Amino acid sequence: MNERSHTKMFDLRTLELLEHAIKLSISQNKLDDSEGSQVLPFLAIFIALELHLKRLLCDEHWSLVCSKPGKVSKIQFDSGEFRSCSFDDALERLGAIGIDLSTLEKVLTRCQKTRNRAIHFHHSVSRMQVAEVFHILERLVEVTRSDLFDAYDDRYGVMREQIREWDELLKTRWAQVKKGLLAQEIYFDCLVCGYPAVLLHDGEDGLTCSLCYSQFDRAEYVDCGYNYGPGDYDPGPDCPHCGRSACLANYGEGVLLCVYCTSVSGTETCDRCGEVDADPETGLCSGCLEDLIGD
Repeated sequence: MNERSHTKMFDLRTLELLEHAIKLSISQNKLDDSEGSQVLPFLAIFIALELHLKRLLCDEHWSLVCSKPGKVSKIQFDSGEFRSCSFDDALERLGAIGIDLSTLEKVLTRCQKTRNRAIHFHHSVSRMQVAEVFHILERLVEVTRSDLFDAYDDRYGVMREQIREWDELLKTRWAQVKKGLLAQEIYFDCLVCGYPAVLLHDGEDGLTCSLCYSQFDRAEYVDCGYNYGPGDYDPGPDCPHCGRSACLANYGEGVLLCVYCTSVSGTETCDRCGEVDADPETGLCSGCLEDLIGD
């Protein structure tokens, strides 16, 4: 079996998974009902996404799909007698052969976390998370200039229309949900549906979108860190109020927000200790200013 045959098989299986997942999702429940039944559709589309990553590797060489390239024969590969590479390995190998997926890194990681929570910790999955992973696959096809949908345009068109119906349902539901949001509370934009419906409350537990029911770790909203290179990450300053590290989110120009204690701080750093929320005139935080006055 040649690489073209393998590519066709990958594509057909990917499309079958997508069609099955969307039909299952639609038949399970409406948008505003219990979301637990969306786990299987989400997992099916995630598998389709992973299959397409491996299809891209197969386009380069069939052995890259294997967990241990060089230790599997072509006969073994054609008969399915091999262990395929992991999701993370597939991303790393695609980068090594010149397929840059850096613009999709965050959303791919988020979907992988959702998949792990759903499988290992029985977390629910929202219909919009099903739609998101479908949109990510579309974006993957676009970024890599893949021809996945070209030969199956009619089948893809039907699926796209079904996903678009979910988007319209979301707009209708948002008109109702936003009336119940509390005026004095802080809401983040949902990382899945994009609407400002994720209530930030004091505590340790996760955050949930009031609109699409997607769930997030608080750390997913931390955006004050800086990546200098592979394995080299600065999490940013500690919260000057609760003392936690890697917990501050940008909340408007010159304002930082702790995702745990919900306190607000300025971005000016103290000239003496380096903490944030320093007085811009003195260049000192309140603690250092008190120390100096006491001395």
